Amino acid sequence: MRMGRHLGGIGMWGALLLCSTALLFNAPPASAQQADQTPATAPDVPALSDTDARAFQRQGKEFQERGQALAKSADASQPLSPEEVLRQIPRPHTPGNIYRWVRDTIAFEPYAGALRGVQGTLIAGAGNAVDQALLTEALLRQAGHPTRFASGRLHAADATEVLQRAAGTAHLRSGSALPKLAAATLDPGLVAQLRDHIWVETRFQGAYIPVDPVAAPLVGMTPARAQEHSEKLPAHFETSFDIELVGRLNDTQRISHLTVSGPLPRYAYRTLSLAFEPDPTRNRGRVPVLAVGEQTTRGQSIPVEALESLELVFRLRFGDRERRWTQTLYRSSQDVDIFTFDQQHFGVTIIPGWSSDAWVARRAAQATSESAELLIQWSDSLAATAPPGADATHALETSNALLHRLNAALPAAFIRNLDRALAHHARLLGVHPLLTEPRAVVTATLRRGDQLYVDLQLSGDRVDATPLGNVPPVATAAFGGMYGQLLDTLTADFLESYGNRQIVTVARIFRHATSHQIPMTTLDARTQENLKRLPLDTSTHERITDQLRRHGRVTLSPTRSVPLDDVEHFGWWSVDPASGLMRAHPADAMLDGVPRGESHEVTNAQLLRAFSGHIDSALSATSAALQPTPATRSAICVATREYLALSRAFCATRQPLASPELSACLVDPQGGLETASGHDLLGLAAGSCTEQLARTRCGAVYARAIARGELQVLAGETSEEPELSSPLPHCP
Repeated sequence: MRMGRHLGGIGMWGALLLCSTALLFNAPPASAQQADQTPATAPDVPALSDTDARAFQRQGKEFQERGQALAKSADASQPLSPEEVLRQIPRPHTPGNIYRWVRDTIAFEPYAGALRGVQGTLIAGAGNAVDQALLTEALLRQAGHPTRFASGRLHAADATEVLQRAAGTAHLRSGSALPKLAAATLDPGLVAQLRDHIWVETRFQGAYIPVDPVAAPLVGMTPARAQEHSEKLPAHFETSFDIELVGRLNDTQRISHLTVSGPLPRYAYRTLSLAFEPDPTRNRGRVPVLAVGEQTTRGQSIPVEALESLELVFRLRFGDRERRWTQTLYRSSQDVDIFTFDQQHFGVTIIPGWSSDAWVARRAAQATSESAELLIQWSDSLAATAPPGADATHALETSNALLHRLNAALPAAFIRNLDRALAHHARLLGVHPLLTEPRAVVTATLRRGDQLYVDLQLSGDRVDATPLGNVPPVATAAFGGMYGQLLDTLTADFLESYGNRQIVTVARIFRHATSHQIPMTTLDARTQENLKRLPLDTSTHERITDQLRRHGRVTLSPTRSVPLDDVEHFGWWSVDPASGLMRAHPADAMLDGVPRGESHEVTNAQLLRAFSGHIDSALSATSAALQPTPATRSAICVATREYLALSRAFCATRQPLASPELSACLVDPQGGLETASGHDLLGLAAGSCTEQLARTRCGAVYARAIARGELQVLAGETSEEPELSSPLPHCP
């Protein structure tokens, strides 16, 4: 149904942004000399010609048809709501039938607390005991069964059995004789965590019976002993999530401009939008506005003239545990001042689990269909006779509503590409990937005239892995190292396919540093004082310090900024010594690479074409994400070579360190290098830098052996089983 031409259909975002002035929308009305030849300032002349209006209406309808086609392409077999699930469960919807559906459809993943909620667990197709209990409770209630939560303790043997069932089976095959492989062992801390168990009870035939799809073989059974019953999820199983917008001023003062917080499932698989309104009481002051659905939070005014940086701070809390990470949005030292652009818009999409084709297709279909309707509205309004200034007001409302919707589609397409690549590499390496913490995909859009610039960064992600069956533990370190390479490359590839500018990756920074003979330095908690020698801004210095001191990471970076295309850039790699997880960290704020320029007048037709192109790009990105392309030999080989080179550069002084022998790594993930355990009197991890990163070097050697075809991972426990994934041509 067509929405009203001005405020109708815009909803909260129209009302929110109506008061915004030239900060967000500086483009003047079109003049008679410009492309559409329709002077928008005349009260009795349309601001858009009939020819252009009809063209945009046709485009809008075409976008809607493409969006509908995306929705139809979604996997209809994957339900994303309790109502859809019940349509798949055989009638009658007894507790037994509901139990069997959850047990057979939702995989178990070990993580702490409620992360995904009901819909998130359906999207991910996996969840821990808490999220599976939430889903089971919702399905039982939807079917009309009274429910309550029960919690208690599992025996260690039962918790171990749950983990072993989730691990799967696989083994290695090699052209030469394999040594006796190291046996994979379960993390004792993980077993202890799983002993705190939760499930659902429902009243059936006059008595409450347990419905426990995680730990019980049948409905009506559970190996745990109930210690507590409650109508709602007990507070100690809840996970809270905070997002804080922090400004740092030139005098080093830190200002908290706004904060939103609540249970994590409230934000799961949703996009939060951040906009800025002018502050009439302060010169170049900007008031941040964060929207979650129909709820908005206005924050403390930002003094742009005194602003050094602007960043989002994320906090995840479960019990007495807290995890914190940041995402820099703006830095005054960068070449681009985002507050001089005609429009700026940020989106934050919280993804605490895996993506799915059905979720991506439906999300993109809704976003692009609504955007197309807004485009049609906009062209209709401009083609009608309107009072002076009405077209500018409507353009402000509509363009921000468009960005709000499209910034929800892009993260879904990006994360689907990443998840597909992760699943492929996990099969190659013989591991089961685990998402234990939520991912935050931050998108940024700037508009100058009729040019739109888009950036995207993933933050907060923590991807772990467990080896499949008889695959040795070194495979998990290999997966952690390859993950860092994949993420750095895929982010750039996605943005370059979406826009028309080259993205500066950390891998590219390191290649140029090597070509310019810029020395590298390795830092850990013991040597963090050396960080003061690097010419870094305050924000970057604090980010690295936090990784070294609070998270126990080891970092590798150039000793100074690296020139790329006449612009200085800085970035570093970090490694978690315990898991081998490697991450690339660009120091640049988002949209640092946007070309310089001045705002210029644009016609209404030019502006509409810009947003029409934005919708088209979002549709194309989604279509590509839903049509998987196999990993190429060259991509695998490049990632493996760079991973191997980085593993040898960490801790090196003058020459790269030697790689360990593959046979030693298959027997021991440390490659036979003895490592002191525990921490010293200062709380620092014991062992030298070389000892701490022995697992990383072994992981790189294992990944190289897989890429070369020296090792292959097969499903099951016998050599007759098939390979887990199709083999690629071997790397040299």
